[in-house]
Amino acid sequence: MTHHVVWFRNDLRLHDHEPLVTACAAAERSGSTVLPIYVVDPKCFDKTSFGFDRIGPHRIRFLRESLLDLDSNLESAGSKLHILVGQPDQVISRLCDLVDVEAVYFYSESAPEEVETQQAVVKALCRSNVACKASPPTTLY
Repeated sequence: MTHHVVWFRNDLRLHDHEPLVTACAAAERSGSTVLPIYVVDPKCFDKTSFGFDRIGPHRIRFLRESLLDLDSNLESAGSKLHILVGQPDQVISRLCDLVDVEAVYFYSESAPEEVETQQAVVKALCRSNVACKASPPTTLY
């Protein structure tokens, strides 16, 4: 069975989630399934070049609560959030090797580190012949 993967990044809610809506529509047309994922990148827990934590305890708690809430909302809709750990390009590429993935849907980001991660994922997916469906970011400038 073919899957349409939705890679949740910073927007961890279902309401108005364009990549999710697009993936669901594509899956319905092709008779396939939607596979929601979140990738925990261990480098997010490293120190900055100034010696500060990249993510503090309050933000970690908020992230955990947000992921639990997202999973609960997905379960209410008949799905489940799959939380994977590792470098996103490697993890998503490995997932595409394990299951038949037609496309990966996600929000584009505009911050330099997120853009670098996104470019690595797109490059890995191109090598696997998996389509990338990036939606414009929802951030305000």
